[in-house]
Amino acid sequence: MLINIEHFAAKNILIFHIPPQDEEVGTVYVKQGQATPFPLLQNILAIDGVVWILFGKGILALKYEQKANIDDLQALVLAEIDDEAENKQYNFGNITPYNLSDVIEAIADTLIRPTLYRDNGDIEIISYEKGNLLLRFTGHCAGCPYAQNTLNNVIIRTINKYLPQVKTVQMAEE
Repeated sequence: MLINIEHFAAKNILIFHIPPQDEEVGTVYVKQGQATPFPLLQNILAIDGVVWILFGKGILALKYEQKANIDDLQALVLAEIDDEAENKQYNFGNITPYNLSDVIEAIADTLIRPTLYRDNGDIEIISYEKGNLLLRFTGHCAGCPYAQNTLNNVIIRTINKYLPQVKTVQMAEE
């Protein structure tokens, strides 16, 4: 199985791009100290230095503590993914934590911010209430002529793909 690994050092995140499974995979987010019935995620959470895991359509991402050895962490996670791939048990359904704001931050850190950081920009998550997400562009993204394009083609598409319970994504007025 071919797995591409992306390292987003600015946020201490490793992203493992895994081949999507045939089954529909929901979004799973688990923090250190939370129990999960899924062996793959439980085994990865047991690795020293892992803070949280985000698992969804074609990705397994994790935030790690600064002290973690990246090479060891990558090798251990790849071994767990490989072991689990033999069992083909990736269909977890759609499981979210009690605080959906944590999942939104994890998705932003994993799938949105790396793109924005390349252009010296970022987003600030202002609020999430009743299916409505309010964001603000910061850095070079604030006032950028391509901001609306980034909102539509990067941010909204990503949020909709991984969190269908978010109904609207809007940018705060400057």
